[in-house]
Amino acid sequence: MTACNDAGTSALQRENKELQDRINDLENRLNDSGTSQQRTKTETEQLRAKVVELVQQNSILGTRLQDSESKSRKLKDQSDSFLQSEGTIEVRLLKVYDFGGAAYADFYMSNKSPFFLNFWSVGADAFSSGGTYLGHYDTNGSNLRPGQSVTAKLIFSDVSASNVATWKPAIAKIVVGLPGGDISVKTEKFTLKELK
Repeated sequence: MTACNDAGTSALQRENKELQDRINDLENRLNDSGTSQQRTKTETEQLRAKVVELVQQNSILGTRLQDSESKSRKLKDQSDSFLQSEGTIEVRLLKVYDFGGAAYADFYMSNKSPFFLNFWSVGADAFSSGGTYLGHYDTNGSNLRPGQSVTAKLIFSDVSASNVATWKPAIAKIVVGLPGGDISVKTEKFTLKELK
């Protein structure tokens, strides 16, 4: 974008110089010619108005370029800050119950990170008291602000709630929302903390 603005500025500067040269030429002719003075004076005034307009356009382009560069720096700073930070997601198993031939597990989740979670996906494995694997389920949600909490459900098909003794929750996916766009992040950037 800077190269484009530099080219636009150079073109305006060339046009500005050409117009200034024409003004000087017309002023010289004005001094030499008595009969065409009024016509030349009008042309000179029109050219001066055009020069003023070009100077204003050049100023506007410069301001837009500065605004664009400022926004780019701000987004880069936010991205750099994000890349250096880590977040924590807290979860707590609330209850496990039977419903329609499946074990439902309600859990509480809290975003303890400083980031807006535009999308999140958390899953868990279920185990029996003997350590037998019973199944896995992922659930997801969106728009979870820093410090905000939500209650969600996991559904383990063909499993009885009385057989579920433990669960092992894990983050499946996180998409962080930033002003310049979303960033899909590696789950290693977030720590899952299970509350008892």
